[in-house]
Amino acid sequence: MSFDGIVIDHPELEREDILASLAYAKIVLSGKSLLEV
Repeated sequence: MSFDGIVIDHPELEREDILASLAYAKIVLSGKSLLEV
């Protein structure tokens, strides 16, 4: 799904919210602690 599609379905979100969520998911899936980043 595109950023625009997500924002259309969830108008309370902004592009930056989606990018932050993806960055967090990347850290969690890498197995690193948030303190290491």
